[in-house]
Amino acid sequence: MYETKMDIFNKLRDEKRVKDICDKLNNFISNILDLDPQFTYFGSKEHRYFTIYNKNKHNNGVSIDLNFRLHYPDKSSFWYDKETRNLDDDDEFNKYVECKYNQSKLLCAEIQWFSVSPKRKGYGSKIISELIEIIKIVESVEMILLYPKDGNAQAFWNKNNFIGYKGYDKRLKPQISYNMIYKY
Repeated sequence: MYETKMDIFNKLRDEKRVKDICDKLNNFISNILDLDPQFTYFGSKEHRYFTIYNKNKHNNGVSIDLNFRLHYPDKSSFWYDKETRNLDDDDEFNKYVECKYNQSKLLCAEIQWFSVSPKRKGYGSKIISELIEIIKIVESVEMILLYPKDGNAQAFWNKNNFIGYKGYDKRLKPQISYNMIYKY
């Protein structure tokens, strides 16, 4: 399959949004923690996600570690679209799935790791509140998923408007198991 101009435009748009997220996080966190977190990313649509993380984690008794992913839907999630029922052969089916995938946008964010120190000073809530607002610039993101490590972490996420919800989203591969969600 070849890429159309629109496919290339969409990829560049998504990469610019990821860069914008890194820049906004760098600015916000450096203002409240007096630490340059140096957020960066890797990944692409071909890898089905972008991973965003901070390289600089410590400075003068302050630390932050934030790692999250922005996921695209998996190609197989388009196999069962109503439109595929009317396709006559495998070639048409494959072209349809490829086209739908190329048009797809980022679907959700998954927080994989978050910690901030000093604790119980409100820094964590401020950072997560800002992260939620920053991720809104990617208008196609439907939700933020996570799996807290213990009861204290779950209480923190509840306080920040995440709700308990066990499940997985079949549009994602590998399927991500989570038990808390923030829906936009």
